[in-house]
Amino acid sequence: MDRNVKTQVQFPIGAKLIIIIVGFLLVSLGALTILGSVLIGSDIRITAEDNNFTVNHWAAREVEIILGNIRSKAVLLLEDMDTAENLNMASYFFTQNPDIAAIIFTTGGPEQAGGLKEKYTFINENFPGGGIPRSLLDIWQNIQENDLRRAFAGEILTDNCFPVFNIPLLAMIFPLHTTGTAESGAVTVLFSSEKLRKDFGVSDSADINYSFIINDEGCVLVHPNEELMMSGANMSDLPFIRGALESSARSLQTLFTDREGTEYFGAYERLNIGNITVITSVESGLVFKGVAATTQRNIVIGGIVLALSILVIALFSKTISKPLRTLTRAVEAVETGDYRMNLIDNRRKKSHFTDEIGILTHSFIGMGNSLENFEKFTNKTIVRLARQGKLTRTGTNKTATVCFALIRNFSDFSKEMDAYNTVKFVNSFLARIVPCIIKSGGVVDKFLTQEGVVVMSVWGVVESAGSPERDALNCIQAVLMMRSLVHTWNAERARPNSAKAKRTTRDTLIKLGCGINTGEVIAGQIGSDERMEYTVIGDAVNLAARIEGPNDLFDTDILITENTWLLTADRLITEEMPSLEVKGKEKPLRVFAVVNISDREGPQTMREVRKQWLV
Repeated sequence: MDRNVKTQVQFPIGAKLIIIIVGFLLVSLGALTILGSVLIGSDIRITAEDNNFTVNHWAAREVEIILGNIRSKAVLLLEDMDTAENLNMASYFFTQNPDIAAIIFTTGGPEQAGGLKEKYTFINENFPGGGIPRSLLDIWQNIQENDLRRAFAGEILTDNCFPVFNIPLLAMIFPLHTTGTAESGAVTVLFSSEKLRKDFGVSDSADINYSFIINDEGCVLVHPNEELMMSGANMSDLPFIRGALESSARSLQTLFTDREGTEYFGAYERLNIGNITVITSVESGLVFKGVAATTQRNIVIGGIVLALSILVIALFSKTISKPLRTLTRAVEAVETGDYRMNLIDNRRKKSHFTDEIGILTHSFIGMGNSLENFEKFTNKTIVRLARQGKLTRTGTNKTATVCFALIRNFSDFSKEMDAYNTVKFVNSFLARIVPCIIKSGGVVDKFLTQEGVVVMSVWGVVESAGSPERDALNCIQAVLMMRSLVHTWNAERARPNSAKAKRTTRDTLIKLGCGINTGEVIAGQIGSDERMEYTVIGDAVNLAARIEGPNDLFDTDILITENTWLLTADRLITEEMPSLEVKGKEKPLRVFAVVNISDREGPQTMREVRKQWLV
């Protein structure tokens, strides 16, 4: 580039910006309007139907599982009683199943002499409200006599008991042939519908879907509207409900209109148990309401942005152009290696470029060529070392202390958590561990994923405390902070008012494991021209990783090698553990468990650590 060429703006950047922004906004608003009214509307309809069908399917599966579990538990109880004749089992059964209000086993049947006869009747005295009254139970049984006869014929029925008992209660009636006898009968299980009702409120996924349950007669069993449940409303007169009950298809998604003319997306699935149907619906107007609101909002926002953009660019275009020209000259100075440039220069140079952006672009191309070797680094310290020639692809020998820290019993937590809570738990652990490393002068090298999440950290590589002894002691101080924070975390989880207290036992306490070794490592750039990282490798690193595992064997949480112990023994309270056979080492490896810093309050023996900190 010719430095003597003076700049000459042929087309001001302010005018360009106004034209570009106005044109872009007008085209964008037009495109958004078309997409919102035609394309997005169609996509949203498909998405709404699929979402409604999916919500219905999972709701049906949940109901099927709940009813199936209730039926299985009742059958198991009655069969055990019939074989063992142990009626005291009912009390234990209700203790384990507090949501079940009563179980009735009726024998006889329409074809047998004597008619229907109760063989077993068990009432849960601990059910909310002191249990259901026997008098109301007799009334309800008389009302449901026809359902009992249908159950003897092989049907599985579900009824709403709210109108009789005035509490959210459902009844499932099904046939049973007890093991070891020729006696057949029908089982009636009365259970709380509260869990189903809570699950069948407004869907969290869309805030507009809602599901409810009806039986084969169209009577409401579970519904977000409590009044419909209390009255035992029958919805079979609604066209969609009637169609769902009469259809031969077990599941269906359709668009229907109610008696008020409101359009809905409706989905239903008929279950294999209980002669019940799960229905999920969403008002179509609510689905498409967002499209119209979004379009209007975009137009308003676009108009405001358009007006403000024109005003701001018109007022400050000159103040933009002048700094751009000054910055261009500064970039040219950086390109030559002169970093002490004066950004305020009243001299104006003409250029054959049409505007300031062209000059700036050309200058940045030259600067980019000069700084190409630095684009792979994101850490300022590493970049500074690289520019000083202290980082090489061949590596540098350094004496460092390496630590591997992890949750030893991570698998006990992960198998009880879903993906969301697993990541949340890991992040909570790292939020406590990483600051300990940074505060003590260490550097987090990487996060590994074997056996959960392992934090590899080093002291004495990028920055040193002045000697290997001080670096090693800083590392141990960091892991002692980790021990204290994990202990506090366990105490918080075990508090009676903690949401996690019910799950906190000795087996679910978080167990920290750390392996520490000091030795010579190779520090340098590892990677390719496209992707690099600065890390450490060597036998000292591998040894630190290997001695973390024996923490489970020795019931310890912090193990250090003899190399680290020799540097820090005069400042630490330690106990030597049995020597370890390590692959690749001729002699057994001496390892030591860290108890405490010698001049600090706290545990003085490993026994005290196990008693106070590792339980």
